[in-house]
Amino acid sequence: MFLTKQKEDVASIELLGSDLFGVEYNIIKDEVKDKQFIPNLLLNNNHASRNAIENDFNNFNAFEVSLVQPFFLPLKTSLNGLYKDYLIDLSKILKGDELVSVFWIFQKRGNWKEKAVDMYKSYLSGNETPSDINLLRKLEDKLFGLINKISPSSTEYCDDVEKKILDDGYSFQCIIEVKSERCEELLDYIEGMYEEYDFYNGLRLESIKKRNPYVYQKNNQILSQSEITSLLFGNKTKNEVVEWSEVKENNGGENILREKVKLLPVIKKDEIEKDDNIPVKLAEALKRVGIINQARLYNESINMGSRLTIIKADIPTNKNFSDIEKKKRDIQASLGVKSLGIEMGDEANSIKYSIPHKNQQLISLREVIDQDSFKEFRKDNFLAFCVGKDEIDNCIYLDLKKLVHLLICGTTGSGKSVFLNSLITTLLLTHTQNELELILIDPKQVELQQYQPFPHVSKVITDMERAEKTFKDLVDEMERRYTLFKENKVKSIEGYNQKNKEKMKFKVCVIEEYADLFSVVGKKIEEYIMRLGQKSRAAGIHLIICTQRPSSNILSSNIQANIQNAISFNLGNNTNYRTIFGKGIPYELIGRGDGVMRIEGYEKEFQRFQSPIISANEIEESEFYERLGNSYEGENDSLKDIINEKETGYSYIKDPTLEKLKTIISNTKKTKMDFLREEMNIKMSTLSELMNELVKEGWLLKHKSRSKGYELVVGDNTLKEYFSKESV
Repeated sequence: MFLTKQKEDVASIELLGSDLFGVEYNIIKDEVKDKQFIPNLLLNNNHASRNAIENDFNNFNAFEVSLVQPFFLPLKTSLNGLYKDYLIDLSKILKGDELVSVFWIFQKRGNWKEKAVDMYKSYLSGNETPSDINLLRKLEDKLFGLINKISPSSTEYCDDVEKKILDDGYSFQCIIEVKSERCEELLDYIEGMYEEYDFYNGLRLESIKKRNPYVYQKNNQILSQSEITSLLFGNKTKNEVVEWSEVKENNGGENILREKVKLLPVIKKDEIEKDDNIPVKLAEALKRVGIINQARLYNESINMGSRLTIIKADIPTNKNFSDIEKKKRDIQASLGVKSLGIEMGDEANSIKYSIPHKNQQLISLREVIDQDSFKEFRKDNFLAFCVGKDEIDNCIYLDLKKLVHLLICGTTGSGKSVFLNSLITTLLLTHTQNELELILIDPKQVELQQYQPFPHVSKVITDMERAEKTFKDLVDEMERRYTLFKENKVKSIEGYNQKNKEKMKFKVCVIEEYADLFSVVGKKIEEYIMRLGQKSRAAGIHLIICTQRPSSNILSSNIQANIQNAISFNLGNNTNYRTIFGKGIPYELIGRGDGVMRIEGYEKEFQRFQSPIISANEIEESEFYERLGNSYEGENDSLKDIINEKETGYSYIKDPTLEKLKTIISNTKKTKMDFLREEMNIKMSTLSELMNELVKEGWLLKHKSRSKGYELVVGDNTLKEYFSKESV
């Protein structure tokens, strides 16, 4: 079976109707082969066959998979069908003639439930590992009975245990044979694969002597029918939920996007007033300033965009590019234009002149994102947005995920805020609230308020002290994510989301005016940005920092070193451009969305562009945001929970049940399951999920010993935030 999604696996769920069956997986490089078999050697003692098979495995290391807790405790059963996907992933890391074989043998059991019930009773009384031998278990119960008289204790009731005991049970044997010189490296992956099924119980590998994997040896390892179905016979695959673009295509997301794009205003374009004499005027200007003797251009070509006319020509004989560049202001004055760009041409010995039109066309956001080119770009670029159009009206697209962080500068009226709104709006249009969280910091209190109704944004932060706390929490979240990556044996948010049902959101933090924030908070905010700049890429946390005042005392060398991609609109003088880019730009920006970008890896050092706008009419733009905000209503009602106004961390949608649990723990400092279940009035299985979430968030530490339970490890500052809340 090759690495493609199959409608039917050889390992059929119909096998569960048999009293005895086996499933074999042979994994080689880029291929997984599986088959079902009846382990005949179980039914007859054919030593010749057994010895023949054993000889085939002389070069293998053998391991047995077994339960780590008493058999009545259940595994996770929500990963229906992912086992095969994990094996496919394993095949992708195999090399050469490496081989991994996995043999599962199951035999239906009919006499296990009574013993399971007795063991579970013993477990509930405080015996974490009750023996499956009756006599030993009775001795254990007497011992724990004496201990409970001195120090009463018990273990929580679990609905999932009851479900397993009520289900059909199969004793099982799983043998893994590994043929590889890097056996330990492959075992790390295999062990991680089985850890995905950890719940009240788990599966672990133990080295064994080489023996025939087809021979079943009776044991007291029991899996329920539900657990076997989750392991081998489900129909889910990781590939169905990994990539956002694939999910959109499969689930009608493109249709939803198209409907939302239609909400964007349509901007009527004015005709550009063409000046057919502009090449002649340019030649005359060059002659006037002494660049050429005759008013004539050679090999000239003309291209017109929405804002600029681009004239490309040969560099005059006996002149260098620098000779013309030095005369730029004289040429501009001779032409009588408010801006002139002079750049090296795309071909040898050529030069480009950029001359603005007398009237400029507006570029609408709708026209640049409602194009096939943007849809194609977005398939491979998760946080795609449109910068605008270049000098000759080619669309320029970038991916914030690849940029990691972005600096945006521009004075009042330059188009900075308009560009920022187009960028944020594009992210809102192309992502669900389950994929993306926006953290918006608005020192001016009026620039980003239109995003408050959106489910991607729980609150727009205007208080600067709270903004500082927001950055601290972002750094803590980044560190928490790296801890989870280590636990899951992955290196990035993409790897984590491939392995886990609960996905991490990408987080984009926008500071509308960094200078104002810096003036209040000072160097602390710079330290947080430096830490995020150095590490947050793999964690899926991205920064967009905007400012009108890019002076060197605000944008320090540390900030510039960690945020290397920048977009600028008109700043008035080259000193400010040098602060951002490290050097001046080869033209004067004329405002109203005329911008320049310097992006690492881009084909041009400086790329001039005209940015898009949502609408030229302020009222029409506000009506658009209202319509777009209303379009999200009902799409995910669970995300419209009330946000506690006393929250001091960064903005995100709260789970009220989890918040209630945090409040109770903060006020009582108790983590015992029985107590919390009574206070919360919820099922024990639900409470277990919430406690696991608190472990992930760094609130609790779960001990391997169930008698020790959970330990409260979160900091006092976090506890104080919840301690002040009124317990509900």
